[in-house]
Amino acid sequence: MLDLSDQYGSFVPETNLNNLYGLVIPHSGHTLSDALKDLVDNSFDAGAKKISIHLNGSDTLKSYWVVDDGRGMNSRVLKGALTFSAGSIHDAGDLGKFSIGGTTACCTLGLTRRVFTKQASGDLLVGVQDFRNVVECTEIRLPTAEESKWFKSLVGNYGTIIEIYDLREDKIEYTRIGDLKNALVKDFGETFYQMLSTKRSLDIVTSKGSYRAQPEDPLFYKTDPKKVLSHKKYTVPFAGSEIYVRTSIIDTQQLDHSSKGYEHQGVYFSRNNRLIATGIGVKGLWKKNPRKNSGRIEISFGEDLDAHFGLTATKNKVSLSQSLTDTLENTIKIFVSTLEEKWRKTTDLTSDEIGKENESFSTALINNTGIIGLPKDNSSSAQKQSRSKKKDGKKGAIKSKGTGITRAGKSVLVPKFLFEKHERVSEAYWSEFPEEGGMQIVVNLSHAFIREHWTNGTKEQRDLMRKILTATCLAQFRKKETNHEIAAQSFMRDLFDELTNIQLALGK
Repeated sequence: MLDLSDQYGSFVPETNLNNLYGLVIPHSGHTLSDALKDLVDNSFDAGAKKISIHLNGSDTLKSYWVVDDGRGMNSRVLKGALTFSAGSIHDAGDLGKFSIGGTTACCTLGLTRRVFTKQASGDLLVGVQDFRNVVECTEIRLPTAEESKWFKSLVGNYGTIIEIYDLREDKIEYTRIGDLKNALVKDFGETFYQMLSTKRSLDIVTSKGSYRAQPEDPLFYKTDPKKVLSHKKYTVPFAGSEIYVRTSIIDTQQLDHSSKGYEHQGVYFSRNNRLIATGIGVKGLWKKNPRKNSGRIEISFGEDLDAHFGLTATKNKVSLSQSLTDTLENTIKIFVSTLEEKWRKTTDLTSDEIGKENESFSTALINNTGIIGLPKDNSSSAQKQSRSKKKDGKKGAIKSKGTGITRAGKSVLVPKFLFEKHERVSEAYWSEFPEEGGMQIVVNLSHAFIREHWTNGTKEQRDLMRKILTATCLAQFRKKETNHEIAAQSFMRDLFDELTNIQLALGK
């Protein structure tokens, strides 16, 4: 009889460390910027007043140094820093939490790291780690005389230098060091705008010089108030804590082209005074829409609410709980309504002739289609919506309040056309799906393409555009609230950028 006693019972799972460091961690979702921000977080948590990121190389990037004058580490803390999820203790208000940020960042950027660190009354220590073989190639040693001299020249008496080399090619996002420097100066000035001051600095250093990240409030009010038309602050109690909400309406005419785009509107999340998500849409709170390009919201919270904000271990995404969304909804909807009101006076700017063409087009679709309709998983909700609408007097037809036309019995949904002027918006048109149901296509009469082919075009041109716009709207509707929605939005952004460029190239 076989003895199976050794196959059952409790055991300690063994981790393949080389696989963890060399393969799993580098693919945890960090970008180059995310990784460097995690290293800067650690510097701030160490009490650093001066932090610098060195981009080493002349033509091509060879290595990174992250240098700070924080309190440094002893051998016990350094071992924890070289260990993934070592369970390091963080104080309230710290940017770090999960004890994975430093290792994840270094593994993401390169294959090898060296850490030089010294406390005020301790020895200079050197930690070395090769992520291709951490089991055999992780050590702590004393420095050489040359390393000690180099450390003192960069840091002084105490602090930390993290050196990352053997860089991963898939994480080198810029071919020119100067372009990377420019991106980091701007990005880090915004991310750490509440932490940077005359007493705490962050510099990006290249072979051509040192460049300081200047604090830049994404809502502009704190650092450049002349660009703000309206700014309000709210305190929202939640789960025994407080959430701070700021809303800002920006004067987009004072922004350069790179700062006024669709991607900058929306919600900014700040945790412990550090931005972790910028200009995003949030289900139930903010749906991206070109009408809202001048609107920005910052929601600030502390680490005690991490669970409700769905903070990820990489600290670059949030996913709000339903109770939190419900709590914030009233405050944010007031602001959204203010932005929407700004454009109501420019709605339906079209001639009677074009209006009749649109009505005939919609009527033809309703009367003759058997294929245009809602996806199966949405049909029941559409039927409920259609039953709640009032009949407009025509047999079997039901008209919604400005959100599209639904035919009873078939669940056929036809978009309504709206016409508005948005001179500083790159979109020629876009689709909207109001919460109360239906769909609508907003045509931007200020866009050069629309002026040429719609306003000044023939009926045949407009009919062709109606078909294309309607098909696009229906296709986007099918992606709504699915895991393909963001990809569809990104595609539409690229489409309109290229359309605008083509119009400019043709001089129209």
